[in-house]
Amino acid sequence: MIRSFAKSGLLAAALLSGVGLASAPTTAVACPGCKEATSEQGANLARGYSYSILFMMPLPFIILGSFGGYVYYTVRNRDAESKSQQ
Repeated sequence: MIRSFAKSGLLAAALLSGVGLASAPTTAVACPGCKEATSEQGANLARGYSYSILFMMPLPFIILGSFGGYVYYTVRNRDAESKSQQ
């Protein structure tokens, strides 16, 4: 199978494109924020992105925990009321 790739030139093209991508790191930047983080002026912007991510990470747990706590509290109160009426 490698011989068929080598004969058709696909292996050479794949190797050449791999070397081209590896030698051009500025074109393979993950996101604009990461690219800006490498410059001095973009350091504050990148720090802001990092803090916003850190503050947003616990929000799903806080929301679900609050909802679960509310449900637990109401069920516990309902059970206590039903026991006191009997």
